[in-house]
Amino acid sequence: MLAEAWDYHPFGPVFLVVFAAIAFVSILPPAAHGRLAAWVSRHPHPSRAVYVVLVAAFVGHGVVRALLHIAHWPPAFALYPG
Repeated sequence: MLAEAWDYHPFGPVFLVVFAAIAFVSILPPAAHGRLAAWVSRHPHPSRAVYVVLVAAFVGHGVVRALLHIAHWPPAFALYPG
């Protein structure tokens, strides 16, 4: 049912990658985890940019989808003619 899942929300694969990365980082040895944390704190702009882009794309997709849904929603009088 991947096609139906993609139609429902195309950000599923993105979230799968993000969750896999989080899981991978959580099982890193402490030394590697510390090096990664130090790199992220020394370079906050790339990680912040990725975060902002993902959140903006997610919210933007939801807003566009809601507006398209509302635009195609039949008015109440169309449901009960006459």
